[in-house]
Amino acid sequence: VESGVKPEDLEKTKNAIAKMNRLLNEIREKQVNERHRLSIHKAVNEHSHSRMVVGSLLETVFYIAVSGFQVYTIRKWFSGNSLLGY
Repeated sequence: VESGVKPEDLEKTKNAIAKMNRLLNEIREKQVNERHRLSIHKAVNEHSHSRMVVGSLLETVFYIAVSGFQVYTIRKWFSGNSLLGY
């Protein structure tokens, strides 16, 4: 019984290791690309979120100002001043 390694087995093992290395390198490359893509999406989302927050804040301030003007106008109207020209 021969206990040594056959050259064919060694060649098969080398081929399997080379294939695994290629697959590992492909996976690493895909991970790098995916991380880059995710970082771009994160930056875009953060920018969009900050624009949305600023827009909502300005909208709220505008609605408060319009409501204040309406309250002022109605109080003047009911107090008998001719603010509306009637």
